[in-house]
Amino acid sequence: MNRKISARFALGLIAGLCFLVWGFMSLPQWIASLRPEPKVKIIISLEQYKKIKEGMTISEVQAVVGSPGEIMGAGSNSNTQWVRYSWKNRPLVTYASINFINGRVTQREQQGLE
Repeated sequence: MNRKISARFALGLIAGLCFLVWGFMSLPQWIASLRPEPKVKIIISLEQYKKIKEGMTISEVQAVVGSPGEIMGAGSNSNTQWVRYSWKNRPLVTYASINFINGRVTQREQQGLE
């Protein structure tokens, strides 16, 4: 009778350990499922980007996008001022960058806009 109890105890112990291991292995997934999905914040769309044309002013571009953008760089020499603005969609890795010389669009590029 002691052998039957020992065998049942061992079987129960093994089953309990398996359950425990399975629980620890699935714990990171369970914790991740509790976190809310990050909200996608679209600052600029492809449609807005296509409306931006060479020669537009900074304020005209900002009005099209509806956001001031972020200055990524600026500089000047004796008669030329340049500034590079960027509009980034987060957490996506999509963006538009616009170069202005003397306050007017001279170059633009985008990555992954929809």
